[in-house]
Amino acid sequence: MSAPSVQAHAQAVCLIPGEFNEVLMLQNSAGKVTVPIADTADQANEQCVLHQHIWRQTGINVEVGPLLISTPQNTGIYQCAEQAGLATIETSFASPDWANPSLKWVKRDPFILTEKEMTHKELLVPVRDALIRLQQQTKSSTKHQSDVN
Repeated sequence: MSAPSVQAHAQAVCLIPGEFNEVLMLQNSAGKVTVPIADTADQANEQCVLHQHIWRQTGINVEVGPLLISTPQNTGIYQCAEQAGLATIETSFASPDWANPSLKWVKRDPFILTEKEMTHKELLVPVRDALIRLQQQTKSSTKHQSDVN
């Protein structure tokens, strides 16, 4: 986990980028998707709470990085990186037996998703905004590295 932030969000979201515009999301048994999200109100370190919540819920270890954006609804969206090679999966797969059995990991493009497909429909636009910010930061750091070389 990166250096803890001192934020005061009611909820924290983990944005796990894949290839192209895809992000890793959780799909429930009804077929609706969501980004990993945890309640963090009154918690000392929401990044740690988010990490622990994802581990308990799915059995997947993620590195919770820096805050990308804060929403008007007081949700912090963090850049995350999974540590199990999920970004390279081709199909969805179930969580471990000891985790929530009704959830499975899937790759989705938030720019193609509709609110009807989301569990937390209010997060669709902020997830898109956070992904754009992350892509801009990645392009900027890549350009800076090529300028240095």
